[in-house]
Amino acid sequence: MVAETDMRKADVSKPTKLSPFQRGKLTFASLRWCINGERLAAPSAVSLLAIAHGDGCWLVFGILKNDAFGESFGSKPAWLPYSPDAPHNACRSLIALELAAAAAGLVDAVRSKTPLFGPVLG
Repeated sequence: MVAETDMRKADVSKPTKLSPFQRGKLTFASLRWCINGERLAAPSAVSLLAIAHGDGCWLVFGILKNDAFGESFGSKPAWLPYSPDAPHNACRSLIALELAAAAAGLVDAVRSKTPLFGPVLG
């Protein structure tokens, strides 16, 4: 995802496991999905597994070093198209992350408070 959006590592994750989570960093609510023409904020596993060419997700940027108030990039989400064939595909990796998080107990009510990346869910 970092390669497809030009984000810096510090914009994506905490410096260390013990660092407190900061408001404005990426959470599961930072993702918006478009699957089979339907826009979804919290897709089901069935929807994610049905993703195909033409589908994908938007990454809504949080607070970035070069956009501290989310005014420039925060209003322009990055489109990450799905590709089953590309050697590296951010959308495909985010699908795997969504499925793993759901299996670990992620529920819709806490998506906005759950960091998108980390060693364990939450």
